[in-house]
Amino acid sequence: MIFNKKSTAKLSMLLMLVFVFSVADAQILAGLSPKGKQGGILDLYPEETGYLTLSLFNSGSVAQKVTLTIKTDDSTAFIESGNIQQAVARQVVVEPGKKSDTELLVIALRSTDKAQSITAVFGDNNSQFASTSIRVLPTLVLVETGLPETKRNFGNIRVKATNTGSEAIHGLKIDFITMRGLDSKEPSFQLGTLLPKEKIEKEFSFYVDPGKFDKKTIIIQTSFSDSNGFHILEKQVKFSPPYGIGALETIAIAIIGIVAIILAVNYLRKEKKPAEEKKK
Repeated sequence: MIFNKKSTAKLSMLLMLVFVFSVADAQILAGLSPKGKQGGILDLYPEETGYLTLSLFNSGSVAQKVTLTIKTDDSTAFIESGNIQQAVARQVVVEPGKKSDTELLVIALRSTDKAQSITAVFGDNNSQFASTSIRVLPTLVLVETGLPETKRNFGNIRVKATNTGSEAIHGLKIDFITMRGLDSKEPSFQLGTLLPKEKIEKEFSFYVDPGKFDKKTIIIQTSFSDSNGFHILEKQVKFSPPYGIGALETIAIAIIGIVAIILAVNYLRKEKKPAEEKKK
């Protein structure tokens, strides 16, 4: 290939742009760690949630827009807008000389002997990354739920908590999480201490408005303290109210109303004919 001044200038410009973007990527320093701790491993029980902090520092002189993809291993996941998913994306603008922190809510799905890796990748061809690990320990409190039962717009769900360990559990509390279209008069139950191998059961009654209840998930949170600290377990129960709760009643009322109108019109017509005949 023969290079002239024009092509050489274009090549120089291209190389300069590549260099600038490479430097721009290099100016972003990233770190991923448990919230409130620099480095270290986050310990969770199955169905327990915890926060990670994704930190980005821009050591350059211009603002940078960073697009990241954060992925987990099979035994952990992210909670994003109430949904459980294995990967999430973030786009963060970091001002020059500034640090930006983003919180990520994770949940442990099942216990495993293998440390679970959380990795955030960014930059050209995802060439840069930050990572941390989560250990999912065997649970000390087993939370079980029955299937929700509904009649008309009212329902109930039974929750059982069992202390599977050899130490007492303190401050045990079970919460039925209310949300748009789903409500309960007594959404919380607090026991206090749950002794080893002891179990308790609680039934939550609730009201559901199918027209407003769009999450289709009932969330039960169980919190307690043990020798490993304070924990919050979150169990999500998929639930779709029977289609048309209240619709049959509405249809029936409408039909009755139409029939009543027809009968009334016919009655008035019959009454009107004799009256007209008398006038004649």
